[in-house]
Amino acid sequence: MPSNSVKHIGLENCSVAKEVIRAEDKLKFEVYLGYFMNSQENALKNLLISVPDPSSVASLPNPIVSEVKKGKGFEIGACGQMPMWKIHVAACAGYLRESFTVVSRPNPAPPSDTITLNSLSSTETVYNFQGVLGQLTAQYLYQINKNNQIGFGLGINSSYYLGEAQSFEYRTGSVFKAESTTIPFGPKGFVIKPVVQLGYDYQFLSGSFIQSVGVALEYKTTGDIGLKLGFGI
Repeated sequence: MPSNSVKHIGLENCSVAKEVIRAEDKLKFEVYLGYFMNSQENALKNLLISVPDPSSVASLPNPIVSEVKKGKGFEIGACGQMPMWKIHVAACAGYLRESFTVVSRPNPAPPSDTITLNSLSSTETVYNFQGVLGQLTAQYLYQINKNNQIGFGLGINSSYYLGEAQSFEYRTGSVFKAESTTIPFGPKGFVIKPVVQLGYDYQFLSGSFIQSVGVALEYKTTGDIGLKLGFGI
């Protein structure tokens, strides 16, 4: 009896070990949803108006853009992950949508008037951008036990923004501010960003449709930071 019991335990451990190996080494697919804070408000900084004297702003354009807030947005996509030597390579594709808030103060008064900056009310306008993305990441995965896994990755994110660039209209003039000037702004075309990723996965080894649930913290060297929730299938 003791001998048979020992053999049974050994076979069970062997089965678990094989299951862990399969979870680590096979080709895996994942769908994910991500939320991020975007530092690309720098792409809108050309809208800002310098105010040399807040006590006299009538000569400045209409409106006066005083602030561009940090962007935020979401992305949804799918990834395929495959082992390659001692690392795992993940290739992802998805859709992104992000928004920026521009704070401005209408300033229609003729340049000859005396207007202070604080006397102008401020308004907020939200501009939305959307695009498609691709990301290639090389990950080192460490299996803590049969269910828990952590990973560290480095990669490249490439986004392509759809549609035409947004435009912003200023009005200037020596009398009535009737002259219009339009300035294009915001991200457009291809934008490439290096990525650093830290992730955690919980793996289900029971053969269910959802094989794992994971979270990943991503930092792009442009200053973006995001959080992703993924489901392995």
